Amino acid sequence: MKKSKRQRESMDELLLDSSYLFPLFGIKLEYKNFEAVFPSSLSQRFVVKYNPVSLIEAKWYVLRESKKKREHENLVKSYRTGLSSLQRDKRLESTLLTNERIEELSDSLLATFEVKDYFDRIIYSTAANLQCTFLTEDDQLHNLFDNAKNNLMKPKEIKKWKDILPSL
Repeated sequence: MKKSKRQRESMDELLLDSSYLFPLFGIKLEYKNFEAVFPSSLSQRFVVKYNPVSLIEAKWYVLRESKKKREHENLVKSYRTGLSSLQRDKRLESTLLTNERIEELSDSLLATFEVKDYFDRIIYSTAANLQCTFLTEDDQLHNLFDNAKNNLMKPKEIKKWKDILPSL
């Protein structure tokens, strides 16, 4: 059932880390009840968003795995199919890729906290910029969020799949 604009405006926003999109591209995950819940139940409770950099990260992962498994054609075709599916699915919204504020925070995460993964920095910074809940399994990002001493802009909340599953 499609939600009205008013209903959507009252829902919390949830930004997904790249890994939660990976199954759409043929990459298996081990999250409990993931296939049963994503994205249908998730989108009933949240306005679910992803940063387009996740698409680049997924493609990079697919290309890397295709070299290891020698299944290049199947994996890249799976990526294209998943991309098409994602772009048609109205339950998932794309955010802005980046802006000056996101880049500034991302650069600070590298310089001050040595978060080396550019994809992680951009996605975390996007969640902070939007002031939404960030869903990630990345312990480094959870520790960064939990560190009360740092005064950098943070997402509204940060959760792992196991934290969000009981509420769905």
